[in-house]
Amino acid sequence: MKNIIKNQEIEIIVDNRIREYESRNGAITDPCTPIENIIEDCGFKILYDKIEEGSGEKIFGGLDLKSKTIIINEIHIQLFKEKPGLERFTLAHELGHWDVFLNKDSNQNSVSFDFYTDTEGVVFRKSGIGSIAVLTDLWCDDDVYDVFKTHAKKKDHPYVASAVDRYANFLLIPEKFLSDLVLRIDLTDWKALYSLAKTFQVTISALCVRLQRMKLIYIKNKKLYRTKDEAVGQASFGF
Repeated sequence: MKNIIKNQEIEIIVDNRIREYESRNGAITDPCTPIENIIEDCGFKILYDKIEEGSGEKIFGGLDLKSKTIIINEIHIQLFKEKPGLERFTLAHELGHWDVFLNKDSNQNSVSFDFYTDTEGVVFRKSGIGSIAVLTDLWCDDDVYDVFKTHAKKKDHPYVASAVDRYANFLLIPEKFLSDLVLRIDLTDWKALYSLAKTFQVTISALCVRLQRMKLIYIKNKKLYRTKDEAVGQASFGF
């Protein structure tokens, strides 16, 4: 049984990645994280290519370690256009595998995905550059309620998916920008949250998960509350 990586550990990894990028490129001053530039700064390439999918699978991206390439599945180009933020989350998610789990000092030809187990959703699928490792259970659905149900099930499992999802969430929605912006809006107004998600160029799902992790909102029956106590209190009064 693997130890669960704590949020604080992931935030340190993300902070280190941002500091390393800023040391070479200057400070990031826009809330929208330059994820493509960060990936390239790490020595990775981004490639749009077809990744085969098994029955019932929806694979948004994968990682080829030998060539240090992040592959975006071009099968879902239309979906990426329809759901702003989904492609950026996929890119950050794939970079998370490298930053959170893989030894960057190792010989790349010897690095593998052996730290995964079959129950953690990792499979190998064909792409234009060969066989790549992909996670089949990446959640990026824009339905907030369904996302939170899925996220609740993942509280302790799967180990890897949870860690890289949190990495992507922290990287794309930096607390230093979020803490200031939330003071200017009504966090119980869905329109305000959608506007905030647009500022960060993330899905509404990713934003809501970030806000909940920071204990700034609570969602019940698709309704927004400041806290869980507030939601329970209104329910008890029949509101």
